[in-house]
Amino acid sequence: MPSPNTTPPPPNEESIRRALEAFEAGRSAETAGEFETKEVLAGGLSPARVWRVGLGNHTHALKTWPAAGADREAATLRHAWLDRLADKGVGFLPVARRTAGKDSLVELDGWCWELARWLPGEPIATLCDAEASAAALADFHNAGQPMAAVAGPSASLAARRRALEQAKLYPTATGALSGPQAPSLARLSERLPAAWRRGDSLLRSIESNLFAPQPCQIDSRPEHFLLTEGRVTGLVDFGAMALDTPRVDLARLLGGLPTDWRGAALAAYLGMWRPDVPLVRTKFASELDAIHASGVTASASNWLRWLAVERRIFPNERAVARRLEWVAGRLEAVARGEPLVE
Repeated sequence: MPSPNTTPPPPNEESIRRALEAFEAGRSAETAGEFETKEVLAGGLSPARVWRVGLGNHTHALKTWPAAGADREAATLRHAWLDRLADKGVGFLPVARRTAGKDSLVELDGWCWELARWLPGEPIATLCDAEASAAALADFHNAGQPMAAVAGPSASLAARRRALEQAKLYPTATGALSGPQAPSLARLSERLPAAWRRGDSLLRSIESNLFAPQPCQIDSRPEHFLLTEGRVTGLVDFGAMALDTPRVDLARLLGGLPTDWRGAALAAYLGMWRPDVPLVRTKFASELDAIHASGVTASASNWLRWLAVERRIFPNERAVARRLEWVAGRLEAVARGEPLVE
């Protein structure tokens, strides 16, 4: 997660207008019709900002993030993957618009910009919503299967291993920390050793497994699924999208749901998913458990490093506090040995 300490000056209305002009294939905003904007995301855990833009008879999502350090090649590849998945019939993806030069990104005033269609809906609120979201995630994965290459290790599991190795350095890193996040960080530090032992053991059991990689969202948190009348109409935030195993996405979704919803959501996913090889249910469940436990432990380690060691500054302390509480709760469940799905 990039630090927002060195973000450029905030975009203004003129920057927004120029970005829209670029995505309108060279036409000015005036000739395209007056536009209306409403900022819907700012000051969260990253410096990214999102506006809902009404332009003519259409509604778009205009997203921007600091250009410094941005991986333009990865973003362009992400847009190409989303195009291909949409062409295969996945209708709830934020497909990016192009400029006259067929670019999916524009760089202006120190910011990268992308324009995608606005996806309607509300986050998961009921068990039925959770089941519908899991089934939609399976549809997303089914569409991506033909893109799979030769099987190999999971990149996400390799990242978890690096984070777990770094975690050995941080159990005492909160000793001199003061400020509003100190109690939450102390809670993470206290629970990390027990969770680390379980996360490390489970990760060792699967990190050498080979998986057929395909486009995955990676950050498939429940709040990224949008529903309208019980149907998924949007899946958002593909900033971490990469080639990996669908198990990473599924474990991320299930881990963010209430414990008593997870079994039904898993059943809904398996009812729709068409895996590349036949599943051994017990092995599949143990893989999900290992991905979840190691992911929660890695997340706790990362937050300790970002806040207690690197002293990063984030734009929204309340959002950070909510995330720390969530991670601490999941970390305690991992330390107690609770499985992802009973």
